[in-house]
Amino acid sequence: MVIQFSHDFMGAPFFNAPEMAPIRRLLTESHRGLIFKGTTQRNALRLTETLLKLKGTPRVMMLIELLNCLATAKAPFNRLSSCPFDETPSTKEQALFDRAFATIVGQYRHPLRQAEVAKSLHMTPKTFNRYSSNIAGTGLPNP
Repeated sequence: MVIQFSHDFMGAPFFNAPEMAPIRRLLTESHRGLIFKGTTQRNALRLTETLLKLKGTPRVMMLIELLNCLATAKAPFNRLSSCPFDETPSTKEQALFDRAFATIVGQYRHPLRQAEVAKSLHMTPKTFNRYSSNIAGTGLPNP
């Protein structure tokens, strides 16, 4: 499971507080991708499932609890990469992705054609296929 958020979503000073040192270290390590196993993984999964059901402030509090669970875990974690990965999309790329996602989600009950999504983004199907392959690692089927 992947949870993405901006590290300054609570304001820049939040994670700089001394009480947040373990979480700050976790966030620094997370640039490499992390995998947890055993009890830590089970606890994190339980917290994540709860997090997905919450809204507003309780959801933010559960995210902090989840981060604390991972940051203070006794069992070690494995890194997925030897070097940090940070490919933050530009505002333009994010807007394009958001439009594609909205089109796909809006059509999830109906057969979805690559050409329809491409048209909503003002792209040719071939260009959209290349774009989605680069962003998501896979293109949409073109029935």
